[in-house]
Amino acid sequence: MDETKTPPTPVETPEVPAAITDPRIQPANPGMGTIADLLVKNKVKVTDRDKTEFFKCFLADKPYEEEFKLFNDEFKVTFRSLSVGENNDVFKQVIYDQQQGVPKTDEAYFVTLVTYRAATTISKLQGEPFQPELTRDNFKEDKEKGLTYVRARAAIFDTWPAFKLQALLEAFRVFELKVVHLTEQVTDPNFWKPEK
Repeated sequence: MDETKTPPTPVETPEVPAAITDPRIQPANPGMGTIADLLVKNKVKVTDRDKTEFFKCFLADKPYEEEFKLFNDEFKVTFRSLSVGENNDVFKQVIYDQQQGVPKTDEAYFVTLVTYRAATTISKLQGEPFQPELTRDNFKEDKEKGLTYVRARAAIFDTWPAFKLQALLEAFRVFELKVVHLTEQVTDPNFWKPEK
């Protein structure tokens, strides 16, 4: 009997395309329902004003913005939708991180992705521009260190209490749900009629 064992063949994990991992693009999981179901479940309301503002932004080729007031209006954050280039920059930063061995788990990958997206999406915090010096137009990317403006913007969160970041990410989740829902409705003429 031959006691020589053949070493197992390493299995390569295929790279997951960005369109599949982007929470805004990812289809609803079976059993979770549609984005519209999630809006209802999470008590997210899309108003006529939201529809009007979204449509104006669509026609003007500008990002959609919305202010969220948290903690009885004591903490204000304004989010704006990302451009395609900014969205790609978020994934570029995640790829740099992966090349440096971070994040190590799927859960860490998801949290990192959401945190980077939120940091890139914030346009104002407490009514003031959020890190205007850290944008894709004026930040010099450091390929050697794997640093883009995306990670530089998110670095501020390291100094925050965890519950503050959690509150901001909850508002960001609602914003993303609304943007996805408004985008999904572009072909439904009844959706864009004012409510009576």
